[in-house]
Amino acid sequence: MNRKVLLIFFISLILFCFEKQRIAIFSVQGINVDEGVSTALLMSLSSELTNSKRITNIERAEIEKILKEQAIQLSGCTSIECQVEVGRMLGAEKVILGIISKVEGLYLISVKVVDVTLGSIESEIGPVKAKSVDEFMIVSREIVRKIENNIPVIPEIVGFLGEQPVIDVGRNLGIQIGDVFTVTRIKDVVKDKEGKVIFKNEEVIGKIKVVSVQEEGAVCEIISKLKDIVKGDYARKGEYVGIDRTKVDIEPPLIEHTPIKFARSDKPVKIIAKITDKSGIKEVNIGIKTEEGEQYKLWMKKEKGDIYTLLLPKDYLKYKKIYYEIDAIDMNGNRSTSNDNGNYYEINIKKGKSSKKPFFIIVGSSIVLGGGFTYFILKNTGGELPGLPPRP
Repeated sequence: MNRKVLLIFFISLILFCFEKQRIAIFSVQGINVDEGVSTALLMSLSSELTNSKRITNIERAEIEKILKEQAIQLSGCTSIECQVEVGRMLGAEKVILGIISKVEGLYLISVKVVDVTLGSIESEIGPVKAKSVDEFMIVSREIVRKIENNIPVIPEIVGFLGEQPVIDVGRNLGIQIGDVFTVTRIKDVVKDKEGKVIFKNEEVIGKIKVVSVQEEGAVCEIISKLKDIVKGDYARKGEYVGIDRTKVDIEPPLIEHTPIKFARSDKPVKIIAKITDKSGIKEVNIGIKTEEGEQYKLWMKKEKGDIYTLLLPKDYLKYKKIYYEIDAIDMNGNRSTSNDNGNYYEINIKKGKSSKKPFFIIVGSSIVLGGGFTYFILKNTGGELPGLPPRP
């Protein structure tokens, strides 16, 4: 697949956007202020909600239509109970209640964010001060940013580039290279009579890390997985434990190892690593490459505690250099590799001393060097060494 096709495919994926949170603001209650001031603040808040990248602001026309159908006066729907009920009819997840008052020449603005599903106040923001109506837009922007901070960004996996998952959020929502997400899958959903989701059960599938980011999408690599990650799975930033998987280990093994840089050809090399994991270690092996491109796999042996070792035979030390990396797999199939930033560790091998050692024979007060010279003497003396008694 060429680059142009990949780019078109990637752009088509990021045209889909993660589901924004639907929020409705009905009115702003004014205390010791004119109705025009309350309306001005309402318009400012509504405008900032519309401009938000994480929020879908339910339009006034949609709100008024529901109120008209239910024969409810907007001015009379000021209680939490009334606004929650209308919010449910609108399919809103949150409802905002605004309050503005004037004290000693300053406007004090606050909002209550109500969770429609629970029917209770989720958070309160303010009071925020404004000197005049001209500052309402700045104050509204500050309030909406605080509301956004409480909205979790839960991207969806919308496709793949090769084997790499693509999520539908990017720089526009603060996604950066290196961000780690826990992948989940919705298993069970329970809805009420109106079709509103009141309970959902999520299963932890694996973990991914962002490797490339564009404005509205990002490409990730799979760090670990319990099952195959598929289109439609969700990605939650950081750690997340599903309701039915409270003890799931999706973390790869931790490998602690000091690389070996030098060795001698006449001495075996002992490779040592400390490897830990919550679910236990299934397998640890060492991948070896030679200068000639030959590749081998050897298995490390568990010693005391979490220590794994391998005595590298001298047969592998006949080269000037060899290369290796350590690969560990836990009981849940999570894998990690210890190497030099993606490259194999390098061992430089020095030639050791010869294993053929000379020997010495003392002849009288002289020392005769063993080896070929001794053989010459023995051959020419009939097997007798000069200065020594004859053999029996």
